Amino acid sequence: MSHGNDEQKRGSWWREHPGLLGLCVVIVIGGFIWLAIPPKEPAYKGESLSYWLSRAVDGPKGPKDSECTNAVRHIGSNAIPVLLQILRAKDSSFKIKLMDLAARQNFVRVPISSVEEQKQKAAAGFEFLGDLATNALPGLIDISGHPPSPYSKEIADRTLMELYPAPCVAVPYWVAPTNKVGWYLMTGSLKSESGSPSNAMLAFSRAIELAPTNTEAYFGCGASKMQLKDYPGAITDMERVIELSPTNERAFYARGLCKMALKDLRSAEADLTTAINLETNDADAYSYRGVVRADMHELNDALTDLNKAIELSPWNAAHYRNRGAVEGLQREYELALVDITKSIEMDKSDGSAYTVRGRIKCALRDYKAAQADFNKAIALDPKDSSAYVFRGADWVYMDDYDRAAADLEKALELDPKTAGAFTVRGMLKAKRGGEDDGALADFERAIELAPQWPETYGMLGLFQYKIAHWEPALANCRKALKLGAGTNGGDYNCYIWLIRAQSGEEAGANDELNVCLKSLPAAKTNEWGAITVRFFAGSLPESNFLSLATTSAKRPSAVSRQVCESLYYAGMKHKLAGDKKGAEELFQKCLNTKDENTWAYMNAGVEMRGMKE
Repeated sequence: MSHGNDEQKRGSWWREHPGLLGLCVVIVIGGFIWLAIPPKEPAYKGESLSYWLSRAVDGPKGPKDSECTNAVRHIGSNAIPVLLQILRAKDSSFKIKLMDLAARQNFVRVPISSVEEQKQKAAAGFEFLGDLATNALPGLIDISGHPPSPYSKEIADRTLMELYPAPCVAVPYWVAPTNKVGWYLMTGSLKSESGSPSNAMLAFSRAIELAPTNTEAYFGCGASKMQLKDYPGAITDMERVIELSPTNERAFYARGLCKMALKDLRSAEADLTTAINLETNDADAYSYRGVVRADMHELNDALTDLNKAIELSPWNAAHYRNRGAVEGLQREYELALVDITKSIEMDKSDGSAYTVRGRIKCALRDYKAAQADFNKAIALDPKDSSAYVFRGADWVYMDDYDRAAADLEKALELDPKTAGAFTVRGMLKAKRGGEDDGALADFERAIELAPQWPETYGMLGLFQYKIAHWEPALANCRKALKLGAGTNGGDYNCYIWLIRAQSGEEAGANDELNVCLKSLPAAKTNEWGAITVRFFAGSLPESNFLSLATTSAKRPSAVSRQVCESLYYAGMKHKLAGDKKGAEELFQKCLNTKDENTWAYMNAGVEMRGMKE
């Protein structure tokens, strides 16, 4: 009875205090709502973290990646709890069934996504945070060791590797000892791919300490040094790989590229040849061997290699660019223009291709169009000194010496050891006139910086010829020939003859040219370089020589230069024979070609001024 009375009393008490009853109900319901609603996310510029992550993952609809990165980094470590929560999430069995049901019907689009899909946002968030994610270390290690899904583990492991070499992850204590070498190798690869070669080298070096005979560790370390342009150090690592694995094609290939960068061209060719012998379908090895052979002026062999590279990999834009560059060296400018334009159509982000095409357009005397290409190359890579060098040369061709000087100064500011900048500046001073000492100094500096390039000696020798410094001009033209002058060989042979003939050694000069002719393959004797040699050696009459200047041209672009050269060379023969009037007429015709960016044109001007004096 008393129990019943107690219940009645409690019921009457609640009836007497309805406000308190309502308050309790509100508190209970509010608690449930509070538990159901996730905590408020951190925000930036009024937008939540989820907004910025969604914009980054969903692509072009939202702000650019840089905006998303800045937003997440501004939110900073406050983003970590949200990102870890996403990684820890799992789809309930009910949600999985619901998603399966939604996928089976096509009538209604159900906006539901798996938490696995949402984890892309966490991956992006940690990537954007970068070094600011160190506070997430305990959570990431926990997820790595007890992953709710394979994807969560992948993201956690990658984030931990991205934090390297921060002190908190420098020694991966959570990784089993038997897996530590692999962890450092994966971390090194990740750092290399993300553009952090110094940190990649640290990781690979740690792997080497733990496993001194691991070829992947040495290769990765060497590849990182290549990115840092430490080519001698990279060669040491690649040699260790070859010592441990004598048939490692990648190591020979990489060592070949290092030697190529160091201008040890013959050794580079040997390594790339070994790489090709070990892997006959390596298109890149053929392409780079072609570049090396082009640098050694073995142009036909270079072209063969590049043709093979294109056959093996016809979708690679760089192969067409390289072949175009070789065709340019062969003075096949029309063919070169086709190849390089194709390269640019395939890859519009390759600044070097625009530079090469600009050079070809200069050779075709389309100087204004060349400017557009050089400008594009500089826009794509403002730190490319070679683009400034060749744009400077283009300004020289257009007689805009102030702009040329500014571009060359910029090239040397970017890289004080740019030999080409000194060569072009020497050419600028030679063409502008009145700066002989300055031009000589620049040409000589180019030789100091690139003693293996025949062009540096050739340019100095031709300038010395222009200012009548016969003895050093003769030595430098011969040095250019010895190093392998390629298509310029005929020019140097002719100037050697002119120097010797004007020094009273015409008979000896003729003998030297005849030796040169006998060394040429039969197919070469009808090329322009050999035709000029035959003319000076006395085996080709002047009328035939002047006619061949036009008819022997392989391409229309070669006609003007060959005609200009033929008129100057013929004029010099008349001068040496004492026929001043005949020489003067030919020199004037040479100047009438307006091919003013050739040595023949400039030398004809020197001769005409000398005759008038």
